[in-house]
Amino acid sequence: MRKRNKKAIIFLTLAICVLLIFTLWISLRKVEVVAVYKEGDFISVLVNNFPLTDSGKISWWLKNRKTFQEKYNLPKPYQKTFSSIVFWDFAEGYKEKGKYDRRCFDGREPPLNCIEKNIILTIWNSPKGIQIISVDNGQYTLNESEIITRY
Repeated sequence: MRKRNKKAIIFLTLAICVLLIFTLWISLRKVEVVAVYKEGDFISVLVNNFPLTDSGKISWWLKNRKTFQEKYNLPKPYQKTFSSIVFWDFAEGYKEKGKYDRRCFDGREPPLNCIEKNIILTIWNSPKGIQIISVDNGQYTLNESEIITRY
């Protein structure tokens, strides 16, 4: 009986170690921006390796938004006009239009100019100076005082 318990404990310990290593690897991956498509004040950003959790996504945006907006010349928040930035999962790469519900981009030559519609994060800049952050499990507002509120 003791031998059986010892094997179970060793197996459980190894399983936990593998899970911890996998979690650490996932959380330390660098976000890769594959492409940015602009249609006026509406922007689509194709990314790989985006954080998995809502808090990770929001933290990434707050940490990178100024650099990101400057690098890609995105609309500035609080500019009193409506704009949006949609981050799309690019894990499956470009595809042909063929399927019913794909997002296609005019800035890329067909036939491989579409992606699966898998939104990871959406940022709206409202005319009232409020930034709305939409993730899987809810929406948050970020005002000019940098206060985040869930609604």
